[in-house]
Amino acid sequence: MNRILLAEQIGKYCVTAEDGQRIYEQIHPLLSAQQHVQLDFAGVQIVASPFLNMAVGQLLRDLDPATLNTYLKFENLPSGFKPILRRVIENAKRYYADPAYRAAIESVLAKREEDFDAD
Repeated sequence: MNRILLAEQIGKYCVTAEDGQRIYEQIHPLLSAQQHVQLDFAGVQIVASPFLNMAVGQLLRDLDPATLNTYLKFENLPSGFKPILRRVIENAKRYYADPAYRAAIESVLAKREEDFDAD
């Protein structure tokens, strides 16, 4: 089992997409090789969806949910953050499985970026 201690690698605040990407880059090859990975949240005080989207959500681009459930485990995730993780996973499943949904999301994000750039 490959154990990732998030408090040691990221700190007590797992919030940014950049930190999530670092974890994704570490665990994606392991999961692709069907190696077990345990993300240990001991010592983490705050977990935010941008971090989880990048660390976990984008895994569903390449891995099916059954593989993810088999090989990726979460330890010491405070119960208050479990709904966020569930929402991230459910949204990612839909995003990667439904091209129409993905196109709609990307269109909205592109429009928001245009609006932001215009200001």
